[in-house]
Amino acid sequence: MKVPRLWIIVGALGCLTVAIAAFARAQQQPSAEKPAPAAAQNPPAPTPPVDSAGAPRNAAAPIDREAAARGQQLFLQDCSFCHGPDARGGAEGGVDLTRSAILNGDPTSAQLAAFLKIGRPPKMPAFDTLTDAQVSDIEAFVHSQNLIAGGRAPLVAVVVGDAKAGEEFFNGAGKCNTCHSVTDDLKGIGSKYDAITLQGHIVLPRGRGGWPNIISPFQVTNPPDVPKKVTVTMPDGGVTTGDMISISDFDVVLRDSAGIRRTFARNGNVPKVVVTDPLQAHIDLMKTLTDKEMHDLTAYLVTLK
Repeated sequence: MKVPRLWIIVGALGCLTVAIAAFARAQQQPSAEKPAPAAAQNPPAPTPPVDSAGAPRNAAAPIDREAAARGQQLFLQDCSFCHGPDARGGAEGGVDLTRSAILNGDPTSAQLAAFLKIGRPPKMPAFDTLTDAQVSDIEAFVHSQNLIAGGRAPLVAVVVGDAKAGEEFFNGAGKCNTCHSVTDDLKGIGSKYDAITLQGHIVLPRGRGGWPNIISPFQVTNPPDVPKKVTVTMPDGGVTTGDMISISDFDVVLRDSAGIRRTFARNGNVPKVVVTDPLQAHIDLMKTLTDKEMHDLTAYLVTLK
């Protein structure tokens, strides 16, 4: 007997419906939970991180100010170019590290250490020469900046030097007194600026390195930026000097003593252009300045009330 094709199709659909219903019931049945392995029930305690002084750092404890101060110096040296001196992003497009998931969710510094060993080429190179203790100190500094970003007081202790030694350095090996005077341009500077701002200008004297208010929430004003000076000498002997705005192979732009913006076209060495940097002595000093000298100098400057 020949079965009509329509019946075959209906029968197939019915079987398919039954199979789907059975599968749905199976999915709804609770499955017996397997006991967790012993290792998962009792995970080994993580190795506590240590700072560069060799002392263990408790992630639940308040940030170690000395560790943060050491981390600040490492950060300024290796990281501030992209991430800014306050870790909140820089001119080169570095991300705001105070909002970093790697840092904020890493109580043992293990994730940060692993990340720094690899980097994120091509924008970020690997920092595989940093020790675990140095990574821990850097993380302590960034966490201190995280608290500042949240509106709380700075935790980084910067007045940890010897003021007397700083005074001797100011008048001796540092040659600071050849340009500055504690009775003239630096008179009362310890009252005018806080310690973080003062130390920032020692380390990074120009631009964003001058520690904007966002780093030092209690600082009302900041030292003004010091522009480079430029002198333009024309073929007829005319001389114009002023604050340099920009310079290229094609022109030089300056603001003269009257505040007027002036542009001079350049053709090789005509006109003659000489650029001087009032902060060159600071830049040269940074090539030899030690951490102790920096802290001693900061401790001395804050006494100049």
